[in-house]
Amino acid sequence: MKKEKKVKTVKKSRVEKTRNAGTWSEARYFQQIRSFMRKAFMYFKPIQIVLENASRPYTGTNKRIKKEYLCDGCGKYYVRTSVSVNHKIPTGSLNSYDDIVPFIKRLTVEDIKGFQILCKPCHKVKTALDNETRKKVDSYLMNQNIE
Repeated sequence: MKKEKKVKTVKKSRVEKTRNAGTWSEARYFQQIRSFMRKAFMYFKPIQIVLENASRPYTGTNKRIKKEYLCDGCGKYYVRTSVSVNHKIPTGSLNSYDDIVPFIKRLTVEDIKGFQILCKPCHKVKTALDNETRKKVDSYLMNQNIE
């Protein structure tokens, strides 16, 4: 008995892919730009100052780790891989070319008071609260435009 060959079906994308030779959607395109900008400003001087101000010599047993950092959320100390530098005012979305300049301005805050050190659990909570607030504001604004 001979097996029949299965015909491969190509899934049709729900979103039109207009970027990167037809392989990326608009959302993916702006996601890449946002990611590149965030990586480029990872060593931005105000961010490094905030990290330095929140650090102390490491008190654990691992001799490879030199510093640990104070979380502004819970007040505990963590190694660098367990904390992130968070923008107190969210950088916002990047969905079009019009969003690029405001995004960069929020990303590159010069005042060190615009940043905070958060451990991963505290960062997750803050991000969830920021997203919830943003959704409520967006919903309110949409309702204002409809009426």
